[in-house]
Amino acid sequence: MLGDCGGSFIAALDVGTTTVRCQIFNSSADTVGAAQKQIRLHYPHPGWVEMKPDEIFADILQVIRNAVETAKIPYAQIKSLGISTQRATFVTWKKDTGECLHNFITWKDLRAREFLNALNASWRMIFFRFGALLIYWLTRNKKFGMGSKLKIMSSHVSGRFLWVLQNIESVKKALKSDNLMFGTLETWLIYKLTGSCQYVTDISNASATGFYDPFDLNWGTVAKLLRIPVRCLPMVVENDYDFGNVDESFFGVPIKIACVVGYCNFNVIHFYF
Repeated sequence: MLGDCGGSFIAALDVGTTTVRCQIFNSSADTVGAAQKQIRLHYPHPGWVEMKPDEIFADILQVIRNAVETAKIPYAQIKSLGISTQRATFVTWKKDTGECLHNFITWKDLRAREFLNALNASWRMIFFRFGALLIYWLTRNKKFGMGSKLKIMSSHVSGRFLWVLQNIESVKKALKSDNLMFGTLETWLIYKLTGSCQYVTDISNASATGFYDPFDLNWGTVAKLLRIPVRCLPMVVENDYDFGNVDESFFGVPIKIACVVGYCNFNVIHFYF
């Protein structure tokens, strides 16, 4: 198989908007292997931008395998895997089977634009902003100061997720039977790679949803205001949380997932041995 060159290595996976990339680093932080593949985006309607879950997962596995092959090392020498993903791209799936209920809806998708215009102009949002402003005047609490300026944007997950909850029948059915799971890209990827053992989101990805409370550090006030069902949301964890291991069925050995972070410059993400 692959030659053993000694030592330990880390794999850094980056799932961006247009490209999946993986680099293998040695203990001196030298790149010893790399691979990449372009992501196929789908445009079923004007303004809609999607990714197919099966396609993106197959691409991710293939890119990791290709990177390890170019590094000429066995998988057993990979000490850990670090993951960086695009933020605000999400999917929902069934709790009992893991079946995705629709394609990934990317952060570039504009299907909820008209819905959000109506929501932001609604009496509910106007009352909320005015009430938050009054409390801010009385308390000078920054949380309420931010609340007084709350506006849901298309780039946030919140509006597109609300659109899904209202317009996709299979999602409505799964929610009603408490069989719905929601996740941004990294949540779903961790869930898949760990063989359904980990259902979490890291804090950098949670913060891009538009309904995570950065003051209380939980799914709080905004989620309740928007009537987003908190029971179907993953647990929010730190970037260096114990994410478990990649199931050995994928690469023949378990590989520790050491770090997960929302998308940023690939070259400034630090993974530690």
